[in-house]
This record gives sequence, structure tokens and C-alpha cells, in this order.
Amino acid sequence: VLRTDDGGVTWTIGSTGLGTVYSWNGVSFFNATHGWLVGNFGTVMKSTDGGVNWESQLFDDADVQLALQDAVLKDVQAIGPEEVIAVGSSGVMVSSADGGSTWRLETSRVNGDIEAVHFIDA
Repeated sequence: VLRTDDGGVTWTIGSTGLGTVYSWNGVSFFNATHGWLVGNFGTVMKSTDGGVNWESQLFDDADVQLALQDAVLKDVQAIGPEEVIAVGSSGVMVSSADGGSTWRLETSRVNGDIEAVHFIDA
């Protein structure tokens, strides 16, 4: 994961700790420090230091685990420093309102892939 703190003049590599087998499809920052990254295998990662380091999110809820086990997450939207929603293949949609401590499966009513999510005013 590449990051910049000078408007794109220079770039550095942030560490996800997961190697190169992961495909990252979406990233969203609420502010300069709080950000989210999503990709294949239902992977969600969180950064609280502007993307220098990333923490893999764990899913305790059995329904969320089942929905994400084969999912490709396509996009993510940080709604606040602790609120996030991620969407992807087969209409999967998950959210957290507590910075990723707990996750819930949302009902999207979509059977196909959801390619993007964006809130103008959350």
C-alpha cells in the first residue's frame, strides 16, 4: 500500500503485514489518520496513523464470517473515525460503528456485485 503526505510528490510503502497475495480494491480515509482498506478474501484493514501501519480486522459474528469467507470486497467508505461500511461481491455489505471492534452484516437486497459505496452526508 503506497502513501503520501506531501500531495503526491513522494510516496512511501505502508505495511499491511499480509504480503503480496492480497488484492486491494478500495481505500477510504475519514481524516488524515483514520482509514480503511478492503480487498479479496473479505479482508478489511484499519489504519489510525495515516496509512503507515494497517491492522487486520477480525469478525466475531458467525453471519459476517460466513458472508465474507469467499467475498471480494470492492469498496469502503469511512463515515466517521469509528464508522465504516464495506461492500462487494454477491451484494455483501458489512458495517462497524465502533472502529472495527464489532461488525454486522447489512441487508443490501442486491444479488450481484456492489462495486462502490459513497455517502455525501452521513
